[in-house]
Amino acid sequence: MSLNTKFRKVISFSFCHLSVEDLKPIVLALWHEGYIPEFSLSELNAEELRKAGYLIDRFRGYNCVPRTQKRELAGLARKIEQSLSDMPQDINNSDLKNLEPLAEKWKLREDISHVMPSLLKYQTRHYIHTSA
Repeated sequence: MSLNTKFRKVISFSFCHLSVEDLKPIVLALWHEGYIPEFSLSELNAEELRKAGYLIDRFRGYNCVPRTQKRELAGLARKIEQSLSDMPQDINNSDLKNLEPLAEKWKLREDISHVMPSLLKYQTRHYIHTSA
């Protein structure tokens, strides 16, 4: 399964049921292989766009991501944000409780904080990534 297919799968389902193994290939590719998710903004609904923007925003800020890739990911996040501003929003701020601030920024009802502790070990300088 391609990374873009895996990314689409992750944003299509609830983050509550997300496992480390669901996100690990995407995270490793973002952090160590220069991966930039590719998808058509017009093919995603508002919830999928918010999830995509959140994941891109969430993972682009780590030191293991090269500066040029960070800029490219930031540009993609801005495009997603712009396309969301053109869509009717079906969520109200009172639904956003007990989430990490970035998930609230993207107006999500869930976040990925339950899997982050297991993923963080892959972004440190002590992790040696071997491309498969």
